[in-house]
Amino acid sequence: MPVPPTVPVGYSSPVQRPVYVSVASEEGRATVRRYPAPMQRRTMERHLSGTHLVADIDDPDAGWPHSADVLLMPLGRRRHVSGMVSWEAIAALYPGCALLALEEPDGGCLALLRDGVRLRAHWDGRRPSWTSAAIAASVIHDHATSTLGSPGPSCVQVAIGAEAETGLLVVDAL
Repeated sequence: MPVPPTVPVGYSSPVQRPVYVSVASEEGRATVRRYPAPMQRRTMERHLSGTHLVADIDDPDAGWPHSADVLLMPLGRRRHVSGMVSWEAIAALYPGCALLALEEPDGGCLALLRDGVRLRAHWDGRRPSWTSAAIAASVIHDHATSTLGSPGPSCVQVAIGAEAETGLLVVDAL
């Protein structure tokens, strides 16, 4: 797909691009696949069945965060300051959101779930370059939606493909 002439080549945005994410989980392991949301036709693409939408809360295209299952709040955002984030306020503005992920400095996140559960995820040991708060949030979302009751502490080997190097994600209940 050619780059539109109004966008400089190499331009990067502080806003994370929206993605559809699939997580294939089995005991102690999760394989994550991400698909750029603007390039997908959700109703036409079979590989999107069972995915969830992850979007940056400050995406300039308001449709993405308003449709997101997982909202990201990256470090450095004004609203990110501890104590300034109210789940009730977020839920009122984004009723489809099931999980709000506040990025943490180590690439993990503080996950706030709709039922009031708060989880902290961090990458333990050697971190592959692909680890991020967004991937941690997707793994937590998958676990929360596939578990009866509230998700609890866990350790999961996470990969971004069948043959990819894994990272250990440790999730603790708060």
